[in-house]
Amino acid sequence: MTFLCHDEDDECLTCPPITNVLHEMDIMMPLLHMSQYEDDLLSHGVAYVNSVIGLSDKFFVDVVGMPMGVIWSFLKVTH
Repeated sequence: MTFLCHDEDDECLTCPPITNVLHEMDIMMPLLHMSQYEDDLLSHGVAYVNSVIGLSDKFFVDVVGMPMGVIWSFLKVTH
């Protein structure tokens, strides 16, 4: 699954809402219950897929509450 489209300058052309990613992951990997992180992500300004760029694992664990085992899958889908 690819959500980002890049032009020759590697700039984001279309950045889907993070909610789309979470709901798609709920379908693909239902045991992760990704939609539970929606409110925390949105309240910290992570509203679109490109918003995850540069965020640390520590942010996802300490602020959003994602377990370490979930972060890699989440970031892979958003890139």
